[in-house]
Amino acid sequence: MNNRTKQWQHIAILLAALGTGYHLHSVAWELAGLSAITLLFFFVPIAVGKQNQLRIPLFVQIILLIMIYFPIVYPPIASIPHFEFILHCGSSLTTAGIGFLLIYSQSGYDIGEPVLTPSFIAWFTLCFAITAGALWEIVEFLIDSLFKTDMQRSRSLEIIYGIKDTRLGVLDTMEDLLIDGAMSLLAFYAVKIGLGILLRMNNKKVNLKEEKGIE
Repeated sequence: MNNRTKQWQHIAILLAALGTGYHLHSVAWELAGLSAITLLFFFVPIAVGKQNQLRIPLFVQIILLIMIYFPIVYPPIASIPHFEFILHCGSSLTTAGIGFLLIYSQSGYDIGEPVLTPSFIAWFTLCFAITAGALWEIVEFLIDSLFKTDMQRSRSLEIIYGIKDTRLGVLDTMEDLLIDGAMSLLAFYAVKIGLGILLRMNNKKVNLKEEKGIE
């Protein structure tokens, strides 16, 4: 990374950290979760990119920061229909991106010597994202149990009927897992197709070099 890129990376990390702290203070758990995942996403290139020079596209970083800060600048956006669905899609894709960066850093593609197939990298990305989504649902359950919050949308029936009813919590969890699965599958095909194209392009370059060498 050049100095300007490093400076921006540090600014992005600082902004993501501040956003995470704000949403935790505001008890906006979904936004805090997205902010925390984004913060981790920004740290990955620094953690594994010293040798591999991993970079996150600038437009992706900007989109993620907008998703963190727009609800702060314009709070009514949180009341728009399907806002939570959009947030969950964004967090799922961000998690898939973290999984992809982690495995890509060990794949050898960046130096033109791939040791992992596109299918393996795509499967790792999918499994990483789904596992992270399942762990997040466990975190939601634990926070609801310990702090009496309502991240799983399961307490309204208790208030109405005066009895413990977990149907809403199960529905919320399954909807979130379905979103995680759909976004992970999208990431799977994007990685597999993208790396397949990259591999074919690299093979063509190698073949051209070999042909020139023979001539």
